[in-house]
Amino acid sequence: MYLLSIVFALAGILSFTFVPIVRKLAWHFRAVDVPAAAEGRKVHIHPTPLLGGLAVFFSFFILVFLLYYFGVDFSASGIKLKHLI
Repeated sequence: MYLLSIVFALAGILSFTFVPIVRKLAWHFRAVDVPAAAEGRKVHIHPTPLLGGLAVFFSFFILVFLLYYFGVDFSASGIKLKHLI
């Protein structure tokens, strides 16, 4: 259970770290949602970056890769790492 808490905290830290980086990339590549006044469906007023899920994906992928590389055993918790891949 202690190991799962560390993994959860590390995933949060990685996501928190990657979000500003991915946000800058979204602005650089113009992957933003610009609200149009005529459309009327947008709630936001300012352009919003669209690549936020990419930061979560990167943090999950890096964490699973590191756990697989170091051979972390989750057998006590019933979670098999091969099910995550």
